[in-house]
Amino acid sequence: MTADPLTLQETCGIAEAIRQMSARGVRRAPVVSESGDLVGIVSFDDLLPVVSEQLAALAKLIGDQARGQDRR
Repeated sequence: MTADPLTLQETCGIAEAIRQMSARGVRRAPVVSESGDLVGIVSFDDLLPVVSEQLAALAKLIGDQARGQDRR
């Protein structure tokens, strides 16, 4: 077993989870509560659709702003 396995707090944000998982070179990590109880497991495959949605929303915002400036 890994001596110091990565665990993510359930309050951890998506960007932080990706950063920690990337730094450790893992694709999956257990998610624990404040008391250390296992509450789930997160994987890069779980995070990808969420990041994709956020990027799409950002692209829409940028597009909306650009169209707004074109109307001026």
